[in-house]
Amino acid sequence: MIQQLLSKGNDTKKRAFQIPEELQSFSGLSINTLALVGAVLFAFPFYYILVASSFSEGVIYQFPPKLTPGGQYLQNFSNLLFETQFSRTLLNSLIYATFSTIGVLIVATTSGYAFAKFEFPGRKPLFYVTLITLAIPFQLIAIPLFSLLVDFGLANTFVGLVLPAVAHPIGVFFMRQNIEQTIIDDMLNSARIDGASEIQVFRHIVFPLIRPGLAALAVLMFMLRMNELFWPLVVMRSDANSTATMFLATFLGGPESPPDWTVMMPAALLASIPVLIVFIFLQKHFVKGLLAGSVKQ
Repeated sequence: MIQQLLSKGNDTKKRAFQIPEELQSFSGLSINTLALVGAVLFAFPFYYILVASSFSEGVIYQFPPKLTPGGQYLQNFSNLLFETQFSRTLLNSLIYATFSTIGVLIVATTSGYAFAKFEFPGRKPLFYVTLITLAIPFQLIAIPLFSLLVDFGLANTFVGLVLPAVAHPIGVFFMRQNIEQTIIDDMLNSARIDGASEIQVFRHIVFPLIRPGLAALAVLMFMLRMNELFWPLVVMRSDANSTATMFLATFLGGPESPPDWTVMMPAALLASIPVLIVFIFLQKHFVKGLLAGSVKQ
């Protein structure tokens, strides 16, 4: 009798908390609709840059705005690529973003692995100091850092541009959390008992498991460096070494001279393509890296 009453009570609870099929279909439809609206909103700026790259002078100021392509794609892109230094600045941005991203991955992975899986004196204080540096605005240390680069003869060089960008505390924190949540200590200890060196442990066990995290960090760092303007403005002093963001800043105009949109829009479109390529290429690993450790085994 007691079991029957308990089973009836459980059935009543299930029916009470069961969502009707009509509401389930409605909730699924509403979620899909919201996702579609969000996708359109996020994709619209890129679409408008693509369309505005074909506008002639002054068309972008029309109201209502024109949302269909114009007829000056070839002329605008030819002027941008052959009559300006944008190609060189885009190459400089790619060099800066690529090498600084590789440096961040190396430093963040090794530092994060040490903070996550090794016991050494001062481990926690050093990690907390690394996190505290996130609270220091980069503008406060930019001038002393630039003076140091001048003393070493690295001003207006790609080495001076890349080296300070390699040590990124967010990268260290991200990889430390990723390694802690992804790799079990027993796996590392088993490999060490079998005679594997620390290099072999890292190469054959740690590195394959943290590839998604590395991909996620690579996408974030590459996008950050491609969009960076302040530090290249401080370090680079010649037009030959300027980046794409510096090139775009020179065409923003001022109070008396409006921006040259026939140059700005095609340049912004081409500058965003490398980031899209990297994201599409690493998309699957990027999602896995962001979700690493979110589900407990």
